[in-house]
Amino acid sequence: MLKMEDPNLSTRSKAILKSLVELYIAHGLPVGSKTIANLPNIQGSSATIRNAMADLEKSGMIHAPHTSAGRVPTKKGYQFFANSLLTVAPLEDSVIESIQEEMDPGASTQQIVAKANAALSSFTKLAGIVTTPKQNHLNLTHFELVRISSERILVIMVYDNGDVQNRIILCSERFSQRDLEQASTFLTQLAQGKTLEALRYAFIEQLESQRADIDQKMRGFIEMAASTVDKIPKQPDYIVSGKSHLVDQLNDEGVLSLKQLFDTFNQKQTMLNLLDQCMQSDGVHIYLGAASDYAPLGDFGLITSPYQLDDNTVGLIGVIGPSRMAYERVVPLVDMTSKILSMTLEKNN
Repeated sequence: MLKMEDPNLSTRSKAILKSLVELYIAHGLPVGSKTIANLPNIQGSSATIRNAMADLEKSGMIHAPHTSAGRVPTKKGYQFFANSLLTVAPLEDSVIESIQEEMDPGASTQQIVAKANAALSSFTKLAGIVTTPKQNHLNLTHFELVRISSERILVIMVYDNGDVQNRIILCSERFSQRDLEQASTFLTQLAQGKTLEALRYAFIEQLESQRADIDQKMRGFIEMAASTVDKIPKQPDYIVSGKSHLVDQLNDEGVLSLKQLFDTFNQKQTMLNLLDQCMQSDGVHIYLGAASDYAPLGDFGLITSPYQLDDNTVGLIGVIGPSRMAYERVVPLVDMTSKILSMTLEKNN
């Protein structure tokens, strides 16, 4: 998503940048050349290291806060580190087992996805974000109308993976229980084995080709059902959990950026557009908002990985956190959670 030009850094400069970012993530303090020079993996005199850090500053990878002679990574430096220099730590078996224990293969798909997101947020101490599964590959098995009040009818749609979608529609016309049962039988026969998209076309075909063959009451039921299906978003939704983790890590300078992020959560289409771009990438994807012209995340970072069902990518799971996060720990957690989520959904299917 974010294509960075190769800054053509020397091997020494890359090693210095990697160490500087890791030290800053660990301690949150500007890093000086003397600190870098004392590291066992860095070769060269203090003067050589100062020159290399000056070159890194010219290339926009690091900068000096006005209160300190040390250097901190810029968003560009973070992004280059995440894309090219990051070394991830393997997860402990106990952590993998804990993630697996959070999954319940007997639960519904929506419940499994929500649990996976909550678990990822808990383990990373960051905000978890997950898109609900795309349903364009799922077939319907049942379509039912149930009156729940004088003016409300509950529409129940059941998918072949056991998921259930409910929608309430307003209807002032009085239908008998027998009318609703007959309509439910007809609509189930029409919907069975079809995806939502196929069902949309089936409703149109019914209304156009059988105009003279169905009575006015059944036409009303079909139009009602068609209107309900049309209101179901074709794009997946998303769930955010653990927002409080972001507040816990907030500093005085981050208040405005956090407000911008929360505003983005409320502007669902903006967030969905960003997540859709992430969906185009295989494996773990790291995106730092402020390192790009398109920055709905502000100063925060997004790490995502797709999850699958029946060899199809159906959603995305990840975390949102400050740029100064423990990437070497977070990246494998996101990767493993997406894999365990995929395996759990396969078992459940």
